Amino acid sequence: MKLAIGALLGLVSAASAAVPCTIKASGGDDAPALLRALKSCREVWVPKDTTLSIRTALNATGLNNVHLNLAGTIKYYEDLAYWAGHAFPFGE
Repeated sequence: MKLAIGALLGLVSAASAAVPCTIKASGGDDAPALLRALKSCREVWVPKDTTLSIRTALNATGLNNVHLNLAGTIKYYEDLAYWAGHAFPFGE
């Protein structure tokens, strides 16, 4: 009986991890919320008619097996000086 309960708990845990997260625009910098969702959910939705504003660097290094469903828009802040100073290395 212990084995059956353990298996059931494993299925419940796997099912809750599979629940998609939906991101909504905050009116400010959406980078922290998007990164939190990408780190904690296997599936992240940006709904149609949603525009996320990314105003700070978004380091998604190390993410694995995460699906981003982009029906809306992700718009990066248009300050080239900021982005030039906050770039992440790419490759070696």
